[in-house]
This record gives sequence, structure tokens and C-alpha cells, in this order.
Amino acid sequence: MIWEAALYGRVSTEHEEQQESIKIQEEALDRYAHENGYKVAARYFDEGYSGTDFDRPGIKMLKAEIESGNVNLILVKDLSRIGRNNIMTLLFLDYLSKNDVRLIAINDGYDTLSDEDDIIGIKTWFNERYSKDISRKIKFAFMHKKKMGEYLGAFAPYGYKKSAEHKNKLEVDYYASCVVKDIFELYIKGYGFTKIASMLQDKGIKNPSSYGRFGRKSDRWNSTTVKKILTNPVYTGCLVQHKYARKSFKDRTIKQLPKSQWIVVEDAHESIISKDTFTLVQDILSKRKGEVKYRSGPKSPHLFTSFVYCRECGSALYYKMHDDRGLYRCGKYTRYGKSACTSHAIYEEELKEIVSEELRNEIKKAVGLENMLEDIKERLDFQKYENEDIKRIDREINLARFKNEMAYKDRLNGLIDEKMYMEYKAEFNSYILQMETKKEGMLQNKIYRIDGESMLPDLIYDVLNLNCGVDRNLLERLVKRIEIGDDGSVNIHFNFSNSDVN
Repeated sequence: MIWEAALYGRVSTEHEEQQESIKIQEEALDRYAHENGYKVAARYFDEGYSGTDFDRPGIKMLKAEIESGNVNLILVKDLSRIGRNNIMTLLFLDYLSKNDVRLIAINDGYDTLSDEDDIIGIKTWFNERYSKDISRKIKFAFMHKKKMGEYLGAFAPYGYKKSAEHKNKLEVDYYASCVVKDIFELYIKGYGFTKIASMLQDKGIKNPSSYGRFGRKSDRWNSTTVKKILTNPVYTGCLVQHKYARKSFKDRTIKQLPKSQWIVVEDAHESIISKDTFTLVQDILSKRKGEVKYRSGPKSPHLFTSFVYCRECGSALYYKMHDDRGLYRCGKYTRYGKSACTSHAIYEEELKEIVSEELRNEIKKAVGLENMLEDIKERLDFQKYENEDIKRIDREINLARFKNEMAYKDRLNGLIDEKMYMEYKAEFNSYILQMETKKEGMLQNKIYRIDGESMLPDLIYDVLNLNCGVDRNLLERLVKRIEIGDDGSVNIHFNFSNSDVN
């Protein structure tokens, strides 16, 4: 009988690769086939596949060869190369038997032609136990790393990069972190997910997949991406891992774990967003959910949208232009007329003055001005605004210029071609321009030009007098809800009380 042999091998982990490399397996199988006069008709090797997983390309192609009648003998180095799942391995051996295919496992001294099936169940059981033990040890090591605050994801979250010195440590990526900060600020100001995504796209800012050079599913910003950034606690320095796990070492199906099993490590790395800002955004997300849809005008959201409601029917007040002035009216009245409710109309400027006055009164009642001045003098670090962020930008610019010079030297030395150099040059120059533009904007902002503490009292009086007016940021932090009565009265519900501030 002519034996048409198929060689099969497999490795799954780096540890296994050291002892059971594909090359070693193939050489051993070739030599055995030659010494025994078997004709090698096919070769199939699975690299990077667990023995508990039988959904492997090599196994599938091996079955196709068997069902086509091209092979009647399979050579493997040992039975563990077929698999480490006891039940699945025995089923595969049964499949070979039904198709009259002989199997030889060289190192195990196993040959189905010799009818030694009385020991096969024991061998495959030991192989499965080995796989289970390895899985348990790896799982223990990973859990320990996660509890120590080490980041084990394949890619760093947008806004961070993996440390070159510490493999599992996250470091702030300054350019992307600035985008993350902008996203949080825009959301607090009242922009929705879709509007923020559109603004980033229009500015030509790379989205996470294209910036990180992985995935590349799309180079466009979308609402889902923005929402994921806004809800990810990683930006506060908090690592949340072990949210998903495989069902077992034999079943590679991924299941979601309950929150009680998540591994949460605070202050695992440098934060991009303060915990207070993150909490505020989560509160806004919760408040907006299920309420009137956030509407953005051509420039910015309307100031009181999602804050102002009809006291009688509870509907949100809608914004519209009336006599060249912004006006809010009851939504139910706007849609259904007088039979549903009355207009409850109030002009935006009028409401702005009322809210400002109430805020002034609440602050003055809650906190003495002199105490506030002393408290803020102790807390504020003026040099931080002027120095830290700008110096960080300067470092990023200098680093980009250095990389540009290195790319030029690589081109001169023939390490990269002209086309690749021009691509690098364009990318570095674009990044430098973005950083310089951001630095210029920061220098123009008066908060970066505060000179000592002499300006502090003026700043505090500005806040108390609301000289800069009420904006979305202030509303989100201080105001919960504003109700307009049928008689034009205004009832403001704040996020604080006197007892909260004292």
C-alpha cells in the first residue's frame, strides 16, 4: 500500500515556540517520512493557535485533503500537536478512523495501525491537563499585573502612548491629549457627540485609528468614538481592566464580567482630565439622556437649551429668533398651540440677567468675599498656567524637529528613500504647525499672562459680578434646572446649597 502522508504541526505560545518551533517539527517529520518510505503529499502548520482550539486553518485544510482522498496518513510530532482538548482530540481521531486515515505520533510511539487505543485516552487527558495548567499560570500572572496597575491592552488609549522604558506603563501623548481635553471642554459647553465629531473632522484632526496607525477601519470621527472618550475613566489616571474573559481554557468565547469582578486601579498613570471634570461630564451625560435632543446652531448650542423648562407642563422650552432676539417658548405650546399650554415666553438676555443676579446672591450668601480671596490665594498656582503647558509644547516641537533632522540624515545615508522622507517631513511639519498654533493661542489667553497675585482680586470680583456673563460651563457646574412659570416668574434649582459651599 502506498502511504500518501500529510505533515501537520502546531505552536501556540512564545514559550512553546522555543522548544517546538515549526521548523523543528517539519524537519523531524520530513526525516521520519523519508526513513520509512512515506510519500509527503501535503504540509500544514498552524502557528499561534492554542491546542484547545480546533477551528484552525491547518486542521480545516487537512480535513479537505482527507475528504478529497489525497492523503491516507497523518504524521505529527506528538499527540499534543493535534490538540490539548481531550474530547475534541478523541473526536478528531474518531473522524480519522471513519475515513480510514492512519495517524502516527512519533514521540508518543503511537500508530493507529498498531491498535493501541487503550492508552490514547490517557495521553490526550494528560495533554489537556497540561494546557489547563499553563492557562491557569498565565491567567494568574496577568491578573497580578493588572492589580499592580500595569496596562495590558494591545494599543494605548487615544491620548496616551506606551512607555518605551516600562512596557506596561501609559504615558501622556501631548498632541492627542490636547484633543481629548478639547472634546471634554466642548461637551461641557453644550456640543453633542455628532457636532464634536464634525468639528474635529473639519479641523483635519486625525481620529484614534488613523493617528495610532492601527485598525484603520475609518479615518473619520464619529459620535461613537467621541462618546467612548467621554466615558472612559482612563483619562483620570484610572485603569479599569478585566471587564471581559474567556469562558474557559477550552472555550475561547468571550463573556462580559459583572462590575464586581473588574480590576480598578486609581492613579495608575498621569491623568489628562481631572476627576471633577470627568464626574461633571458623566452627570451631564446622565441628565441629557432621555431629555430633549441637544441642538447645535451654526456656531454653538443655545445657552439655556436642556436647562429651561415649563413649570406647568414640564416640557423643555425651545429656542427661536423673535424680533432679532433669542426667545425661549414652551415646547408643547410650540407644537400643539394654546390647547396644550401657554407660551411661557422669555427672552434669552432677560433670563441671562436673572440667572446672573441669582448666582451673585447665592455666592454672596454662601461665602464671604475675603475668605474666598484667601482660600484661592492658597490654591492657585499662577506659574503652572504660564509655564507647564507651554514648556511641554516646546518640548514636543523640539522633539518633532529632531525627528525631522534624523529622517533627513537617514535619507542621505540611504536608509530611507526620497518618497518616505517627504512623507515624514510633511507629517512632522504639520505637527509642528499645530503645536505652534496652540501655543500662540495659549499665550494670547489672559489666563496665561497673569503676573503674580496682583490681579487676583480683580479676577475674583469678575467672577462674583459675572462680568464675563453666564456661559454653558458655568451653567453645567452650578445650575440643575430652570423653570418658567405662566406668570413669567423664574425658579432656579442650583447644584449646590449654602451648606454645600460653607
